[in-house]
Formats: sequence, C-alpha cells, structure tokens
Amino acid sequence: MITAPELIKSLDNGHGKVSGEALLSSVDKIGLTADKVRSYVDEHKDAKGMLDARAVTTYLGTLH
Repeated sequence: MITAPELIKSLDNGHGKVSGEALLSSVDKIGLTADKVRSYVDEHKDAKGMLDARAVTTYLGTLH
C-alpha cells in the first residue's frame, strides 16, 4: 500500500491539480473506498473536475 502523499503525487497533473475521477478510482491503493471521499470530491472540484493537490492530501490524511 502507498501513502496518501504518494498517491496524490502520482495523480498530480504537474500544476498542483488532481482529477476527481482519477482520485476516486485510485483511493483503494491507500486503503479507502471511493464512497468515503466522494462527497469531498463533489464539494471541492472545480468546473473541470479538478481538485487542489495539497488540499486533497491534507483531507486524506484526516481519514487515516
């Protein structure tokens, strides 16, 4: 299993953003389910479905 920061780094688009859909399909790699983070993604994604990588890393850290 990898850590939340490692997961977010692997999903980062190079501009500090992470795709909400990519995150949902990958959170099982850190021992979480998509259902557990779906409300966060829905609430915080921008018009293009992207999330701030730092904020997501912080949020995922609160779930462990």
